[in-house]
Amino acid sequence: MPHVVYTGTANAGAVEVADVTGDGLADLLVLGADRLDLLRQVAGGAFAAPAAVTVPERPRTVEVADWDRDGLLDIVTSHENGSVVVVRQQAGGYATPISGGLSVSRNAGPNSTALGDLNSDGYTDIAGIIDPWDGLVAAYNVLPVRPVAEQWWIRDVSVADLSTAPQTVRLTVKAARKLDPATVNSQTIRLLSGVTARAYATHVSYDASTGTITVTLVRPRGGLGRNMAARDRVITGRTPYRLVIGAIADVEGNVHRGYSMTYVS
Repeated sequence: MPHVVYTGTANAGAVEVADVTGDGLADLLVLGADRLDLLRQVAGGAFAAPAAVTVPERPRTVEVADWDRDGLLDIVTSHENGSVVVVRQQAGGYATPISGGLSVSRNAGPNSTALGDLNSDGYTDIAGIIDPWDGLVAAYNVLPVRPVAEQWWIRDVSVADLSTAPQTVRLTVKAARKLDPATVNSQTIRLLSGVTARAYATHVSYDASTGTITVTLVRPRGGLGRNMAARDRVITGRTPYRLVIGAIADVEGNVHRGYSMTYVS
């Protein structure tokens, strides 16, 4: 098979193929020891000289996806310390890398990563293999949480320790606008495990007079707090869980894009 050798990226360790420029031609992202190079495809199937994209030191993997759902492909890299960095594409180039507190490991960088919507909230997440420490790890995209924009929909969210709280456990969400009650239910308001993304059984209600959404955790067996047997606890101690608010609508027909908050019980 004919091949062409491109030089310029020292100690290249990973490559991603994607049309990041949106011109219909596949480009190359080449990961080096401490840098990331973008090789844009030009007419005739050749590639332009590498253009450096700023990323933190010691990257391990590189993937491409529309992380923030703005229609532009963003770059997602994982690093030797286990952190995950997103480089958002914007008009004219790429923004400053941000981590958003996302990590696939506290021990080491992943051997490989893959992107996809792992919890059906409409946003891209990341899975990684970190051997021999953690095995398969999933990290969830929380970058859609933008406090300024979300205040148009969500005014406040309560916090509850679900592992030790009394039998009736409730989280409340204060809406900033009048919602269509028919869209506020256990399908659009979900409580998920931060480890497996499994949805917990909940009862969801909405008080239109106060704009309050109440999410009540359903315990299959009952029991109280720390006196419960481990098998009866719905959420055990030191376990992350996520409140995900999906496509709720207001009374004018506007639809909410999505909101997510992560807690540790």
